[in-house]
Amino acid sequence: MRFSELLQAITCLQEVYGGDTDVTGICYDSREVIPGGVFVAMRGATHDGHRFISDALSAGASAVVAEVRDEVLTRAGVPYAIVTNGRRAMGEMSAFFYGYPSRRLTLVGVTGTSGKTTVTHLISSIFTAAGKKTGIIGTLGARIGDKLIDIKHTTPESVDLQRILRAMADQGVEVVAMEVSSHGLVQGRILGCEFDCGVFMNIARDHLDYHKTPEAYLDAKLMLFRDYPTASKKQFVGVINADDPSASAFIHATKGKVITFGVKSTADIAASNVSVTDRSVVFEVLYDGRSTQVELAMSGHFNVYNALAASAVGIAFGLSQDAIVSGLKAVQGVPGRFEFVNCGQDFGVV
Repeated sequence: MRFSELLQAITCLQEVYGGDTDVTGICYDSREVIPGGVFVAMRGATHDGHRFISDALSAGASAVVAEVRDEVLTRAGVPYAIVTNGRRAMGEMSAFFYGYPSRRLTLVGVTGTSGKTTVTHLISSIFTAAGKKTGIIGTLGARIGDKLIDIKHTTPESVDLQRILRAMADQGVEVVAMEVSSHGLVQGRILGCEFDCGVFMNIARDHLDYHKTPEAYLDAKLMLFRDYPTASKKQFVGVINADDPSASAFIHATKGKVITFGVKSTADIAASNVSVTDRSVVFEVLYDGRSTQVELAMSGHFNVYNALAASAVGIAFGLSQDAIVSGLKAVQGVPGRFEFVNCGQDFGVV
């Protein structure tokens, strides 16, 4: 691919200098630059990528995209572009470079203060039970089938994310359940992703060291339901926890169909007759006038919400009742989430 082609994807492009060149990839870490790669220099909270442009060039970068034109760039001897927002530019270039892989996938984004990891695993299991090949991206890594890939963040940087999505699409994955963090949303890590569904679990006073105010934290979460559907031709579905105090904000913000779930509030998909033991949860899922018994091989009343969210996604995509029930039951637990520790002691440890 040519540098000039890549620049066509950028909506915040200001100026271009130095002609054209072939590019082999996109990098934001000078230590990971590949020969022929485009280095994206961005100013972050603690580091300024512009300080590492020389290192990137020494490693073989063939072009640079930066937010500031400085002396290093003018002497670089390679093509470069100036943009107003490096993260946005990187997200847009990455999606273009990897061929917009989310368009080939059913992409489900799960956001909320808690529950994201468990819900993505439950969604994956439900679709697997329905005969679909699935992938997961989140806190525990990126999983393609039985292969697990380590990632740096819950929601990877845009270059890494698009590369993973492309690998999933190329390997026949049909459905991807992805954790979408508030940091990832604000920092543009999911730019270029086209979602079929967004799931809102809950919101609490968290990450205020980054977002500063509860209102800013809420607005970050709303982006998945308000902003991303408008940038896609897909028919978006918002799955909303009706019991959360912020539910109405998400319902009104969603650009697409809304399906609600809950235990206490009136919702499209509800739970009743909940029975929790130290190793399992059994309850009835109520939907469209029907009642279906669900059994989870995990404990905790909070897992009722996780299971309802996953069930709502399954229902939204027309999966059978059998697939949903068997998929939920098949998850024996999620690593690091309410795990029991048994070392022969005469008391329980979680």
